[in-house]
Amino acid sequence: MRILTGLLFALCLLAGAGCRPQTPARQEPGSAAGLPALETPERTAIPMKKPPERIPPTPPTEPVTGEVPEDLLQAIIRDLSQKTGAEAGAITVARAEAVTWNDGSLGCPQPGMMYTQSIVSGYWVVLTLGEKEYDYRASQAGYFLQCEKGLPPIRPQGTPSS
Repeated sequence: MRILTGLLFALCLLAGAGCRPQTPARQEPGSAAGLPALETPERTAIPMKKPPERIPPTPPTEPVTGEVPEDLLQAIIRDLSQKTGAEAGAITVARAEAVTWNDGSLGCPQPGMMYTQSIVSGYWVVLTLGEKEYDYRASQAGYFLQCEKGLPPIRPQGTPSS
């Protein structure tokens, strides 16, 4: 067996490169077996979306109403009536609209509290009693709170973000 191996080795040496492994010439992918060449898709950059911009509060020229469920709106009016002792009929709605809040604080974070860190769909209600305005924030689930020095919503619901 050693003699046969030695003879094969000697033949390889005499033949030169005959015993070296052959490397095929570079071919296009798929062309070797008669298959069509694969197309390489173009790489395109995907633009990142900008976060929605906050809309600063602007006093409406006319009351914005009609988007808050009536039962929620009445509960908010009852809350202000109980807190102030005023008749519900003396309270007017200056703003009542569907909005998107940037987190579970509904734009009204309180010191020492923790809030869900996700977008919350809800409502922004501003009531007036005499010359004073009362800012209320609500979630679609029906939770609401009166807010002092709150932040404006990210954007009204249904408004396309830029």
